[in-house]
Amino acid sequence: PSTQINQLRLKTVCDNLKSDEYANLVLDRNVHCFVDNFVEYLTSINLTYPVTDSHFVSHLKNFLNDDTYGAEDRNLDSIGIEGDSTLRYIFFRVIGKGDRGPKSVLHPRWERWETVLKNFNEGSMEGLNKAFHTSRWWSWYMTEETLVRNAIQGMLIAAAISFLILAVTTHNIILALYAIICIIGIVTSVMAIVAFHGWDFGTAESIAVVILIGFSVDYV
Repeated sequence: PSTQINQLRLKTVCDNLKSDEYANLVLDRNVHCFVDNFVEYLTSINLTYPVTDSHFVSHLKNFLNDDTYGAEDRNLDSIGIEGDSTLRYIFFRVIGKGDRGPKSVLHPRWERWETVLKNFNEGSMEGLNKAFHTSRWWSWYMTEETLVRNAIQGMLIAAAISFLILAVTTHNIILALYAIICIIGIVTSVMAIVAFHGWDFGTAESIAVVILIGFSVDYV
């Protein structure tokens, strides 16, 4: 992002994230952009932002080495420079609203941030058009989604295997069918109670359902 156009784009995006437009995504406009401190640093040495393309990385390195203006970004490792002139990455830190919770809460937030980054990349020039967002809560949301999917698969597989085992051990397909109907009824009634109380089908529920199938087979 060393071109002056890209530098201005970074400043614009930083300011936009702090505006009312993103108030429903960003908590109390809590956005940290290295650009703000970088602009102050340049002002302190009588330079203006944006700087010339060829001097952008060198000014960034000097900024990071400055204890007054660059210490915070140095500690956050928000700028990655390799060697003397290769800028590998930059990142903005944003504290979002509603980032904790089950899938029903996180998924809409994730989709909105996906839209924000898509619009940013489409409106940026080469060198600044590969931005992505990440959060520890996104990874947990993906894990929870996988657990729920595996729980459903586990129910189907367990029901099928249970039917086969019961049919073989009892030598009676009708009896095995009745047993499977009882197992499905037990699991369905428990899941209905979860839905009745308005609980989200999350991590704990998906694990409980798998355990429930085992107990159901044992007792039936």
